[in-house]
Amino acid sequence: QFNPANDVEFDHQVGILGLARPNTQSRQVKNTGDFDVAIAINRHGLRDDKDVAEAKPGDLLVVGDSAAWGWGVEARARFSDLVQARTGIATFNLSTPTDIRGYHALLDYAERLGSKARRVILAVSMETDLDRYDLPPPAPQADDESGSWLEELRFRLARTSTTYTYLVAVVHQTPWLNDLAVRAGLIIPNFQGMSQNAYLPETIASSADLVAALTSRYRLTVLIIPSRGLWIGANRTVEDRVHTAFVS
Repeated sequence: QFNPANDVEFDHQVGILGLARPNTQSRQVKNTGDFDVAIAINRHGLRDDKDVAEAKPGDLLVVGDSAAWGWGVEARARFSDLVQARTGIATFNLSTPTDIRGYHALLDYAERLGSKARRVILAVSMETDLDRYDLPPPAPQADDESGSWLEELRFRLARTSTTYTYLVAVVHQTPWLNDLAVRAGLIIPNFQGMSQNAYLPETIASSADLVAALTSRYRLTVLIIPSRGLWIGANRTVEDRVHTAFVS
């Protein structure tokens, strides 16, 4: 359970996409104890028990980031699987942690594999997806060496050490130890690490335009995944303004 070698990895590179390793069985475990789920990845690097190469024109494609991929939930609990169960329409999940530019790339990938599906549910994450897509994508950056040696050590241990992963889980799940670690700055509570939006009309318009561009290729349903900042934290008024503007 605590062996980092069993974690799902998104290191299968297809163009700009980082997909999960093809043909793997792994687990996704959060050291807070929030979830421990089985992850099955098919030959295309997608978390789906169906082959999108066989998708027909009347089938559905679901595209999104980690929320649509099913971060922390069993595959059968994802909204893509629930749509298929309730409608009887074959629904293929193309999701991976990415952004709106990546959603275009995922749909291109499905077509290259042979998909004929023309109906798409596109899940837009209001916490992480808004960007200036009208500008050239940033050039790949070298590894950031600005972090402290402690951050680097923690990163390496989390990727390699079962003992470290176990001890971190113990700290997270022992209230008094967790409180000490938070006060010492060793643990950042979930909501404090949440992405926050600024009201930037050019960013909102650019993001909306890139989503709308897909309507020339597909029968598109846009599913908005709201920011938790609408309900939590000091940025609520701005998040509401951004949300309303993007939907409009």
